[in-house]
Amino acid sequence: MEPEVRYCTTTDGVRIAYTVTGEGPPVLYCVDPLISHVQLEWSHPVGSRIFREFARSNTLIRFDFRGCGLSDRMLPRVMEEQVLDIEAVVRRTGFDQFALLTLQLATPPAIAFAASHPEQVSRMVIWNGYSRMSELLGTQQVQALLAAAKLDWLVATEAIGAVAFGAGQDPNKVHGEYVRQCIGPEYFELADIATTWDASELARSVTAPTLVIRERTLQFVLLDSAKDLVARIPNAHLLIVEGKWPENTDTAVQRTLDFINDRVAESLPPPELPSGMTAILFVLSKASSSATASSPSSRVRGKRSRRRWPAGRRGHPPECRCIWASTPAT
Repeated sequence: MEPEVRYCTTTDGVRIAYTVTGEGPPVLYCVDPLISHVQLEWSHPVGSRIFREFARSNTLIRFDFRGCGLSDRMLPRVMEEQVLDIEAVVRRTGFDQFALLTLQLATPPAIAFAASHPEQVSRMVIWNGYSRMSELLGTQQVQALLAAAKLDWLVATEAIGAVAFGAGQDPNKVHGEYVRQCIGPEYFELADIATTWDASELARSVTAPTLVIRERTLQFVLLDSAKDLVARIPNAHLLIVEGKWPENTDTAVQRTLDFINDRVAESLPPPELPSGMTAILFVLSKASSSATASSPSSRVRGKRSRRRWPAGRRGHPPECRCIWASTPAT
């Protein structure tokens, strides 16, 4: 069942579409505008599985940035305008604190929001992200896609499906049709402007514990981008997931839920490491900043109250860092 689509207005007058689904600790999910549509995403063959899994144990907050989906199709001209979109949704939904999840193109504005609102972001998860838009727009694959979009919008959008699902796969056409519902061909005109958007220095000011997830086979998001994020964000660690996005979403989703819901590290399955690598896990106990944690207020449909879910039900959980080290080949 599709959730109710609601609207809020940014401080510069743009109407932003958003949805709220499920019960539990809140998660604000910033999705790449190319694949963001708060209504149609619930029927997407892969996206719908992800959203339903989050809504099982959490309150999932989704929205469309300006210029995509059901929000006003006004293209952003600076990264700060996308931050205004996030701020508008946060004000309207009324949560004081929440986990922040971001995907690909949505990462720089999400980092900027987390850096400027540290008291509101309890934990942050970055999927296939980067701090500078130039790191994506400068790759050969994206440059080829931008050139193709100027010549044939249909072919370009189905090429996005080929990147996501693999060449020759049946879902390519369906995904291409979905992308055409999310954005118009004018969205690619942003490339020249967006290449200057940079949240790399802001990343140093993110205080929330952060998990950076990167798919190993992904070609248009460089591994160096993920490493750079982990190096810049003070309390971040890296998880590399095998397989393509449609094939191994379960691992990324489960690790994300475990992380944002403060589940103990010992309950997680061991990571699959590259050949010749071993994981060294350091667990540092952190005392709770308060003797007791406030209980979450019950959610009343339609009520615009300020709400907060505590970061830890029994104080702050242990912080875990996974460091990869090479070992002699056997």
